[in-house]
Amino acid sequence: MEERIGYIAICFGYSIEFAGRDAFIDELFLKETVRGRGIGSLVIREVINQLANTGIAALHLEVDSRNFGAQRFYERHRFQARRKYHLMSLDLTARQP
Repeated sequence: MEERIGYIAICFGYSIEFAGRDAFIDELFLKETVRGRGIGSLVIREVINQLANTGIAALHLEVDSRNFGAQRFYERHRFQARRKYHLMSLDLTARQP
């Protein structure tokens, strides 16, 4: 029987800045017991290839500002911090009366 060791959730949109469809890694999770074996790198490379081959212009993600390990991981895969921008969110499920 196959065991699930993680998942990746990707959302799609459109970017005027990147002049085309874009994608956002909403979540990437691997069980702690399998981390550090290159599986995350395999997943990221495959996702990048698949998205590029389908015409996605840009791939975005957010990383906890204190998670330096994750930041280094994504930097190794050519993701760059966008120092000019600050991601902001509004939780529409928590509406005020």
